[in-house]
Amino acid sequence: MNEKVSSSIPEAEAVIDTTPDNGQEGRIIMPEAERARISKESKKEEAWYSGEPFSSWEEVEVAVNEGLLVPVADSDHYKVSANAVEGGRYLTPVAKKMLDLVAGEWSKKMKKKGEDIDSLFLIVTSMTRIVSYQDGLSKKGFPTADSSNPRKSTHLRGGTFDLAFKWLKENRSVAYKILLEVLRDLHKKEQINLIEETTIGVLHVCVNPDKAKRRSSSRRLAGTGSAKR
Repeated sequence: MNEKVSSSIPEAEAVIDTTPDNGQEGRIIMPEAERARISKESKKEEAWYSGEPFSSWEEVEVAVNEGLLVPVADSDHYKVSANAVEGGRYLTPVAKKMLDLVAGEWSKKMKKKGEDIDSLFLIVTSMTRIVSYQDGLSKKGFPTADSSNPRKSTHLRGGTFDLAFKWLKENRSVAYKILLEVLRDLHKKEQINLIEETTIGVLHVCVNPDKAKRRSSSRRLAGTGSAKR
């Protein structure tokens, strides 16, 4: 069994900084090959969420009030990053359920391996975004589903969350491998689309609403696209 590692949010934030100090005022320097890979791997999820993106935080609030988005707060096995935008700490009910499932399966497999998780948790770095926020990230060099149209991002529709992996990979390799195992299994079953954003240090997880068998009643969230089976 590994020695207990205290993993508070401040400590985690220090090692998963998504804005590397590269001397270019916070602009992300990402290899073109990685950027092209991310764009290619995100294509399948665009059809899952083809509705209109959120254009304001007020629209997000309306969706919350209508039950189309639900709040995401700290749980036993994951914490919301202190850097996650306050107005975007929401997901569709299906995506929230998937986040809970991922964290639960990760915890279960960790315990089965005899790994100590008393002070260990996953970090959720990003969830729902609005158009202006996404445009700002794109200008800073963050990867987008389509570099020519960052508004295709599924983060703009509440169906995606990002999990930090850099700290786990560097400090708790078994925990990192188990997380990948859980996510890759769900990806193989087409319940999620998993994209590793190596430069940023996060695992992008987009939930397939069709495979989850809980379609949203709103065209603006689930769109008219149907996941390929």
